[in-house]
Amino acid sequence: MEHNGTQSDVPQSSWRGLLKWGVVATIAMFVIILVVAMQVIPPLIIGIVLLAGGLWWLRRPGRRSVIFLAVVTTLLLLTNLPFALPAMAHPDSGLEFAVTGATLVALVISIIAAAAELRSRRAPGGTPRRIAMAGSAVVVVLAVIGAVAAVSRENDTADAGDLALAAKSFEWTVETLTAKPGQLGVFIDNKDATRHDFKIKDVVHADLPASKKTRVTFDAPAGSYEFICTLHPEMKGTLTVG
Repeated sequence: MEHNGTQSDVPQSSWRGLLKWGVVATIAMFVIILVVAMQVIPPLIIGIVLLAGGLWWLRRPGRRSVIFLAVVTTLLLLTNLPFALPAMAHPDSGLEFAVTGATLVALVISIIAAAAELRSRRAPGGTPRRIAMAGSAVVVVLAVIGAVAAVSRENDTADAGDLALAAKSFEWTVETLTAKPGQLGVFIDNKDATRHDFKIKDVVHADLPASKKTRVTFDAPAGSYEFICTLHPEMKGTLTVG
């Protein structure tokens, strides 16, 4: 139940402190994603605004701010899973892998802390602190895995006659490619710090790790084909064969 009081009256329970830690970490990860993407991503902007508002509200006494943050963090987790899970399957895009994993960890910790605070459960034996430390350890492990996978993933080399293509600032540097029918090679340089892919429907679908060069081969009879990055559908181009 809400009651009147000043900021100093707020019961700073261990669970409330852990919730604050998780929300701050989530906001930080969202900001990093926006900076890396160099794009305005409305769902992330909305998430940052809601989380920041909830964090400010958490300074006041009562349970309503905790309920609000519990709902917001749960919705953010559920809406981000369809994008986060594929990213977690590609550790060779090191930065994106680590930041995505850290975001999931922060959201899960926030939800756990909010649920415990709402149940008025007293934190036994420094449990919130151990959860925070465990979460931090998981983030460090993910960062190491991503760094090792990214370094281990070598760049492909181009063959003579390959078509040249690059992804930069979430755009294809060339939107029109032409080739003769038969076995084709497309040498793609992903200059972005995030993962892309290269897809021609019913012909080829290849992953393009962040900051790596990838050679894609496929057979294509005469015709016109649309190539696209399914992760960023605004990235489209046309391949004309024949």
